[in-house]
Amino acid sequence: MERSGNINSVVSESVAAQDFMSSLTDGRLQSNDAGSSAVVAEIPSNKSLHKAIEMGRDVYLCLSQESRDALHLRGRKQQSLRKLAKVRNIPISTLWRSLAIYLLRQRNPEILEYRHVGVCHVSVILAVDAENQMHYLRKTEQGRWSRARLERTVKADARERQLAALQPALHASVA
Repeated sequence: MERSGNINSVVSESVAAQDFMSSLTDGRLQSNDAGSSAVVAEIPSNKSLHKAIEMGRDVYLCLSQESRDALHLRGRKQQSLRKLAKVRNIPISTLWRSLAIYLLRQRNPEILEYRHVGVCHVSVILAVDAENQMHYLRKTEQGRWSRARLERTVKADARERQLAALQPALHASVA
């Protein structure tokens, strides 16, 4: 299938994502990649995270290479995502979150093994810089943290980093 940036190609390219997204509401699990369905079936303890990863993968595969490259620059404002969300009547935030979770999984496959980390946990760390994301997810998995605990920790650490960044400026202004 040729991938171009016009609305007709976005609609036609969204067939795979439509099939998958409808499978979420039907309770079925479909996949274009036979291996990924098997992986999801092997780890049933955290279905929502695996479904989000699968949805994100299908959305990613529906995007042209140009649209994939633009994701890093434009994020949710990417027109292909907006058009796909409109065609499927799915909130753009759901598509974006699923896509971001899929990309996180691509960088860190170990999250597939986590049994105590869900979509709600991953949603908290999506705003955290990439080098600290897995640090928080590992602590969440090991400590079986709730979303609230993870949010408190992320916010407290962010405040500490801000204060640490201000310390040299404060010392310089006093001297």
